[in-house]
Parts: sequence; structure tokens; C-alpha cells
Amino acid sequence: MASGFARRKQSLVAVSAAAALLACAAAAPAAQALTWNLPAQTLSSPSTGAGTLRVAAGPDGSFTAVWWRTDVSNNRIIQVATRAAGSSSFGAPQDLSAAGQNADSSRVVVGPDGATTVVWARYDGFNFIIQARTRPAGSSSFGPVQDLSAPGQDAIAPQVATGANGDSAVVWYRSNGLNDIAQGAIRPAGSSSFGTPQDLSLPGENVSPPQVAVGPDGTTTVVWGRSDGTDQIIQSATRAAGSSSFVAAPDLSATGQSASNPQVAVGADGTTTVAWQRDSIIQARTRPAGSSSFGPVQDLSVAGQNAQLPAVAVGADGATTVVWRRSNGTNNIIQMATRAAGSSSFGTPEDLSATGQNADSPQVAVGADGATTVVWQRSNGSNTIIQAATRAAGSSSFGTPQDLSATGQNADSQRVAVGPDGVATVAWRYGASPNRVIQAISSYPTTYTLTVSRDGSGQGTVTSSPAGIDCGSACSASFPLSSQVTLTAAAASGSEFAGWSGSGCSGTSTCTVSVLGARSVTATFNSTPTPPGPTPGPTPSNSFSLRAPLVVGTKIRTLVRVPGAGRISQRGTFRSAGRTRTACRAASVSATGAGTRRLQCALTSAVRAARREGTVRVRLITTYTPTGGTARTLVRTVVLRSLKPRYTG
Repeated sequence: MASGFARRKQSLVAVSAAAALLACAAAAPAAQALTWNLPAQTLSSPSTGAGTLRVAAGPDGSFTAVWWRTDVSNNRIIQVATRAAGSSSFGAPQDLSAAGQNADSSRVVVGPDGATTVVWARYDGFNFIIQARTRPAGSSSFGPVQDLSAPGQDAIAPQVATGANGDSAVVWYRSNGLNDIAQGAIRPAGSSSFGTPQDLSLPGENVSPPQVAVGPDGTTTVVWGRSDGTDQIIQSATRAAGSSSFVAAPDLSATGQSASNPQVAVGADGTTTVAWQRDSIIQARTRPAGSSSFGPVQDLSVAGQNAQLPAVAVGADGATTVVWRRSNGTNNIIQMATRAAGSSSFGTPEDLSATGQNADSPQVAVGADGATTVVWQRSNGSNTIIQAATRAAGSSSFGTPQDLSATGQNADSQRVAVGPDGVATVAWRYGASPNRVIQAISSYPTTYTLTVSRDGSGQGTVTSSPAGIDCGSACSASFPLSSQVTLTAAAASGSEFAGWSGSGCSGTSTCTVSVLGARSVTATFNSTPTPPGPTPGPTPSNSFSLRAPLVVGTKIRTLVRVPGAGRISQRGTFRSAGRTRTACRAASVSATGAGTRRLQCALTSAVRAARREGTVRVRLITTYTPTGGTARTLVRTVVLRSLKPRYTG
């Protein structure tokens, strides 16, 4: 079977350059689960074409987009632009791939520490080579290019993923001269470079572009389609956490019909879901966390019409959403199905796009709170428009679709990512060839941070309703946009609450904050003076004396003379076999005034046994604590004579 690289290479070589800047204007949307910051920002230069777009969110709320642009020689150059956390716009694009040859198929991922890795395929004059560059966490620039695939044959269609433990994986397919073989390379957490590529699929037949997901512990799952000689079958291979090699799994799709477009996603607990299209039906299988095998196939779409192009995303709670395109007999409609957290099966499909025109190429992303955003392109009768619909956290249904791109030109190649604060960013390609540009838009945050500070010479705590702030220890928390948060201050003993300041709060009653953005409130606590009290008297004396202890039978008898009321206690210890043991115990004696008290410290069986072996030295510890005063301790040594039997004869 012939390789598909020739057609791809031909399409990469013939790219024209020139451009015109396209302005985008749109009216503010009606209220949605997400409110979008219209109009979109144009990221790429108006003097070049652009395509093959991807976007990723960082753990700090930053977003990074990658794409190709054309240069004056009509070569495609990989570019990257980043919107820093807290910023409203992307920075200037930066070239990543070298000039002089075509580069394409860029992909981007951001690790748990904020390190950003971009991969692509670049022609070296003979073949396409998979390359990568990484921007370390906290840095503004990318490191050197690393070649991942071996020279000598074409490698293309890279994908990249990173796990919560920091392990990263890049997969692609590469010709062996006869067939396209799935390959992969791993960069362990803490390493600066990817390892040697490994073949994942068997030779003898071509594979489709592989997809990859990395679990929280580094478990890496790769899926692809491969012909069995008659039909294309979905296959997979998995690298266990900490392992250096992949192990192939049984085929995921059944024989008898061709399956294609596999997609894979992994949840926070390691549960892995693979979705694909087979015989025009969207199907899925799931491998539970800790298991080595996938469960049964489940049909997600309804039979009777073609369903294609699945995409899958998993929320923090494990809820998994699959989206796809399906014909209703007249138009292509975007549909979705969700497997709720803790469930073993997906629910009934739901239409997302409106009827009457074709919709295509759905993508899905889930925020940390479970809010799910789906984007797609849909014709308005004249042009394709990027649309989005969101299912709010805790909701069972999606809101009304909203237009994101401007009318008047086609928009396509849409991608979506959601940051930790719930902000969604959608990017797409806009305009007519060869002057297309990359555009991006973000939603307003769905949550904002409320921060409480404490001031003044006193002490106290501030709590919130709804819960989140307990300051004390937790002095900031995120709350939904437009929510009302009531703060209550409680002064500590010896302090008083003096009042609020900031975010419209004042007075000494409770404070209610409207969360329309990030808010800060200060609570002032002042110390209160200690009221005058009686003048304290002199500290009672703790000076006392002991009369020489006497050993009487199985007790040590001591006379103790004290200067006043208080409590007297006594105990004895001795050393035996390298450790300290109890020699005697005496009950505490109360003294009601000055005078002499007698203590009797009863010898333990341990010290009596020791005397039968020889002389024992007891450390006698006597403590006197005067009423209202400080304890004092005296130590005396008492020698217990040996009771070892003597034999004569």
C-alpha cells in the first residue's frame, strides 16, 4: 500500500504569500454561561497567510497559540504567541522553526509547571523531520530545536501531551520505506530532551495519524488506525508509569467495518477514554483507573445517518464529553454525549448546533469547575462562522450557541482551551486564501478572587458565606461572577473589630461584596487595654528541705519540710541493663501550710529483684509546688544494700 506522504509534501510546497488585515466587529452577546470579550484579536501578521492552528492553556491562566505563516519564499514557518496570565491580549508572534524550508502540523502543550512545548514537522531538504522546542517555566523564550524523528524517511502529523507528573510524550507516524509506522518519544519529568523514538505499530500496513494522552502518573496511551488488510482497525499501545517501553493492547474496534479518527483523553484519576467513528457510528471504550484493559464498546451516536469527527474531553471530576458531527438527513449537526462522573455509560446524544445549515469540526474543552465549552464552524448561508455553546458547571444542558467570528469571510480550523479560572480561549483561521489570519477570543472569567487583609494592632478572623474565606488561614477564594459574598468579622480575646474598608464595605456589621471582578477588603482589629485589677502579691516561696531518707522494709521514708501550702510528690528511678527503670512511687501529699510532711515511696518489684543481685543506687526525686507559685525539685541518692544470698560450706 503506498504511503500518503507524497500528497502532503506537494501541498506543503505550493503556498502563496500576501495578505490584507481583516477587521472584525460584533455586537455584545446575550447572557450566556460564558460571556465573550468581542471582537476577536488578530494574532498573525496581515502580510502572510496562516494555518494549522492549536491553542493550550497554562496552569497560571496564560494561553499559547501556534500556527504556520508563510515567508517571502513561500515557506511555512511555525509561529507562537502567548497571552500572559491576567493580560487581555496576546503578545507579538515569535518564529520557532528555521527559515529555508517548509514546516507544518504544529502542536502545543503546557505542563503542570508552566513549561510550554511545541512540536511540528519540518522538511530538511530530503524528508520531513519531527522537531520540538520548549519554553521553560517562567521564561519568555524557547530553547533550541530538538530533532525527534530519525532522518532518511518522512515523519509527519505529530501530537504532544504532558501528564500531571511532568512526563511528556510526542507521537507521529514515519515511513519505513514501505509503510507508515506510528512512533513515539518520551521526555521524563525533569529532563530537558526527548528520548529515542520507539515503533508503536507493526510493519506491513499503513497507520493513520496517532493520538496521545498522558495520565496523572505518567501512564501514556497512544491510539491510531491501522489496516488489517481489509478494514482499518483502531489500535493502541500503553507505556505504564515509570516504564521505558510501550506495550500493545488488543484491538479496540471490531473487524468487519473500517474505523477511523481515534481520539483519546485521560481523567485526573487515570481513567482513559478512546472515541472513534466506525461504519458512520461514533463509538467509545473506557479503561478504568488502575486497569490494563478497556471495557466494552458503546455506540454514542444513533444509527441511520453518518456521524464523524469525534473529539473528547474529561473534567476534573471524571465526567467525559464526546462531540461529533452527524447528518440529520439534510444538514450536518453538531452533537454530544456525556458520561457523568462515576457512571459507566454515556447518556443520550444532544444536538448543539441549529438545523438549516451545515456545521462541522467540533472541538471540546472542560474547565476546572466542570463547565464544558464546545466550538464548531457553521454556515450562515454565505460564510462559515465560528460558534460556541457552554454547559455551565452543575448544569445538564448547553446554552444557546453564540457566534464568535465576524461575518463577511469564512472562519475555520477552530480550537478551544480553558484555563484554571474558567476562562475559555477560542482561536481560528479567518479570511480568504492566501490572506488568512489567525484570530482569538476569550471569555470573561467565570470566577474572580476575593481577598481579605487584616490590619490593626489586634487579632481576629474573617469568614465568608458562601464558604471559601476563613482568615485565619484562607484569606482569598474564588467566587462566581456576580455572586454576593457576605463577610463576617470576629475579634479575638483582647481585641475589638474596628471596621471594614475596600470594595464598598464600611462599618462594623457584616460586609456584602458583589463579585463583579477581583475584589479586596480590609478588616481592622485593634487591641483593647487590659482593665486594672488587684495588685498581685509576692510570689510564694518554693524553698523546701529533706531529712535524710531511710529505707524501711519495702519503702523509702522521707521527711519533707515546706514553707507553706502546696503539693509534694516523689518518685525514684534506677539504672538496670542500660535503661532507666522505676524504683519507687509515692502518692502526692497536700500541705495546707508550713510544716513537715512524711512521704513513703513504695519500692517496685523491679528494684526488689535487682537488690537480690546486688547493691542498687536509687535516684530519689522530690518536687514541691507552692500554691500560686513555681515548682522546685530536689534530687537525692539512696543506696539500697544488696539482698543477694550468701552461701557457706
